[in-house]
Amino acid sequence: MNALSEYLNLGLGALFLQADAYAKMREDSRRVFKGFVFIVLVGVIVALFAVVGQVLEWSVTPDLSNLKNIVLDEMRRTQWFREMAGNPQAMQGFQQGYDLWWQIFGSMFGVNVLGALANVIVNPLALSLRWLIYGIVAFVCARMLGGKGNLSQTLGCTALAVAPEMFKVLQVFPYVELGGLALWGIVCSYLGIKTANQLSPWRAFWATLLPFIVLAVLAILVGCIGGWAVGSLMSAGGQR
Repeated sequence: MNALSEYLNLGLGALFLQADAYAKMREDSRRVFKGFVFIVLVGVIVALFAVVGQVLEWSVTPDLSNLKNIVLDEMRRTQWFREMAGNPQAMQGFQQGYDLWWQIFGSMFGVNVLGALANVIVNPLALSLRWLIYGIVAFVCARMLGGKGNLSQTLGCTALAVAPEMFKVLQVFPYVELGGLALWGIVCSYLGIKTANQLSPWRAFWATLLPFIVLAVLAILVGCIGGWAVGSLMSAGGQR
């Protein structure tokens, strides 16, 4: 329990942008390990709350197939539907459109308990991978801008940027939607990079944003190269 309370206090301090939390992580000899454990704990706990939320949502969500039939029965009683029923082509088009609409509606409001369970593993892995990639690129950018911290200090402090994810435990309540967490995470990253590398506010600002620009450019280049490679293979296959 002491360890959990330590991580909870650390997360709350990072969440509310308390400089002491980031400074404490910077000086901790086990900062990378603690950062990783913090991310995994947040990822798993949030995912478990999401599972409970999905189960609760499933318990209060009406059977869409029954609702679909009820709506159709009511529509059959209308005058315009009776007139349309005499035209087989119009009825076929209506049925296709009606089925498609309910498929879209069902995908928007459907409950995915199995997906939520899988997310207990996927969510901490995705958060950890995002942290490592961003932290390494941010360290390089910070050093280019005169940062004095090392990689482990940067990783330890940027791990705290996952703190806003803790608000996602509110997903335990059905139909709750959260916004603004990504921006909050960027602010936490800024404070972590600034603290870890002892940068001025303006340099820390660019060290925080440059990784997003670098990674976006790399993603575009990889996409272009991949598209070119696939196109070349298809062209070569067509010439055989």
